[in-house]
Amino acid sequence: MTRNGNSVEFSPKTYWRTVGAIVAALFVVPAILQGGIAFFRAFFDTLTTMLLAVNVVGFAAIAGTGGLLFWQRDRHRRQQQTADLRERLYRQIHETRQPFTLQEFAAWVQSPPSQVKPLLDETAREFDARFEITDRGDVRYCFYPDSTASRSPDRNGVEPETLPPPLIQAQLARRLDVSPSTIGKRKHKPDFAEWVRAKDPDGIPWRYCDEAKQFFPVDSESIGR
Repeated sequence: MTRNGNSVEFSPKTYWRTVGAIVAALFVVPAILQGGIAFFRAFFDTLTTMLLAVNVVGFAAIAGTGGLLFWQRDRHRRQQQTADLRERLYRQIHETRQPFTLQEFAAWVQSPPSQVKPLLDETAREFDARFEITDRGDVRYCFYPDSTASRSPDRNGVEPETLPPPLIQAQLARRLDVSPSTIGKRKHKPDFAEWVRAKDPDGIPWRYCDEAKQFFPVDSESIGR
């Protein structure tokens, strides 16, 4: 009805247009709103995941950098410690000029035997040191620093042959061309050094050290002492 009191007639087209608008308002608008809410929720979830990933990567980078710095510092410390031990070992060799065991050297430098043994073995190869087995079964390192060819001062200037490095049981068995079990059965016998010398291709006698679990080449002159 208009302001003049006249009634207004709706055409079918206008009617269905009005119904369509109402239906759209009831269904389409909420769907759009729900889609918008879902979009922003997914956006914030993605943003949260990205921030978490950035934090994880940042933490990993910081931890990795810290670990690398710690490793480099520890490596430098160990290298410096090895250099100090090497210097003290060289001083010990040149000043005392006396054979000594691993335990004696470890006590001098106040370090565990397991820590100084690799350095002592390396230096023994460098100086072509000779080895003696004490009555207690300890290995005595004999250095001859006066000659690069490891010339012993009590041998009238005769240059000795270079002795091979210490060997484990399997290595010595291959050198003697016998089975490891044969070595194991004979290594504690008094005549072991003579038995080995007869089979060694270079005629070198060997003695077993229980503490080191290795076989050491010895001077022929030291057998029977």
